[in-house]
Amino acid sequence: RKFVQVEETFAHCECYPDILKPTDELIEVNGKLILDPEEGKKFDVLQKTISKSKRPLRLTFIHGERRDEAFQEQEVRRELRACDRPDCTKSPLRGESEQCARIARTALETLKRAAAVGDGPE
Repeated sequence: RKFVQVEETFAHCECYPDILKPTDELIEVNGKLILDPEEGKKFDVLQKTISKSKRPLRLTFIHGERRDEAFQEQEVRRELRACDRPDCTKSPLRGESEQCARIARTALETLKRAAAVGDGPE
């Protein structure tokens, strides 16, 4: 089954961080249900519908799988990118920031391994 999924959310959006998260799925545009948008030319039709619709649009999403984990992964990636910035090297907190990022990466990998073998938190 094909669908339109949220890839990333941003702090400047009013939906961040609770309403919309990565992996959430678009299911309706202005009350019209979306069925298999990738099928044939339906995705093109969906794009045209969105671009030509009057504003404001009413988009309806459902919660995606692992949305909270996907959100945390997104935030860890952002933290890692922030440490790569040149101005970050001048910060007295750089060491702590790098240590937090390492701890977050280790925790994320541990959770992934646990999920793969079914030993997740109860």
